[in-house]
Formats: sequence, structure tokens, C-alpha cells
Amino acid sequence: MFKSWGNRRNVGSFIAITKNRIAGRTFVPDTRKSIFIETSARCNLACRFCIYDDESAGDFMDHASFLRAVYEATSVGFRIFYITPMIGEIFADPGAFEKFDALEANPKVEGFSFYSNFILPRLKAVSSLGSYKKITGLFISIYGFDEASFVMTTRKPAIQFRKLEANLKKLFNVTAN
Repeated sequence: MFKSWGNRRNVGSFIAITKNRIAGRTFVPDTRKSIFIETSARCNLACRFCIYDDESAGDFMDHASFLRAVYEATSVGFRIFYITPMIGEIFADPGAFEKFDALEANPKVEGFSFYSNFILPRLKAVSSLGSYKKITGLFISIYGFDEASFVMTTRKPAIQFRKLEANLKKLFNVTAN
């Protein structure tokens, strides 16, 4: 019946998708409720595969512009916010926690998520993430599976990898409690 692995994979995907659809589960943000906002165009790494070099450091969205964007988005029905999903590092922005606080305090915001390579936040900042009730996701980009591959991929010193490890351990302790 199935002559290739491709057909088997397609049937398997169809079954898995249908099963989740019947159960009401989805792994794709609802485009009618979710919005992505790029608040940081600056990154602390210099990954070999990245199109953006570290010499063209971008800027950050100021707090007033962020509040206006959230207001406008919630006014038209957006309730879930994804912060800095593409280019920048959220924790390079000195106002990142002000933005988190604004989302947390806004009654129209149901939840927010953000993307990070998780190297820049200090351990105290990692601990404070546990106080946000509306964080629905933290997406961590990890470049390399060990210290040597991290250094080769990011062109940054090994101490950066060790900071990532320490932050991940701290995050695990925060979320385990």
C-alpha cells in the first residue's frame, strides 16, 4: 500500500494533525488573537549563519511606542503577544522588563511570550521571570550542542556558553517550584 517513506510520513502527519484538531489542540498561534512585535533589533551574538552582522546593530522600540502598539493591537482584538521573534535579543533591550510589566498589567492581554538566546539576563532577572503570570512561552535559541560548537557557531567566547548554562539551570529551578 505505502510505496515510499514520504507517503507514510504524510499519512502519519495527517493522522496526528486530525487527532489534535479533534482534541481542540493547536500548536500554531491563533492569527486572530496573536501578534508579533519586534522590540529589539540588536543581538549579542555574531552567528555564522545570520544575515545580520554585529556592526549593523539595531535599536530598541522605546517604551511609549511599545505601549501605543499594545494599545492599538488590543483595540482590534489581539490578546496574545510574541516579543522579538526574529532579529533581536529581548534582553539586549534595557527596557525589556518594563515591557513585560506593561503586558502583565494590561487587563486586555491574556498572555505573552518572547524569544531569547538567554545569555544576557543576570540570574536575579531569570528568577524574576517566575513572578509573571501571563508568560505563556519562553523560546530559547541554543546555538551549538556543547561549548566548542557554541563558540564556533556564535563567534563568541566560551564564557557566553557558561552564562547560558547557568541561566538555564536557574530557570529550571524557578519553574520547578
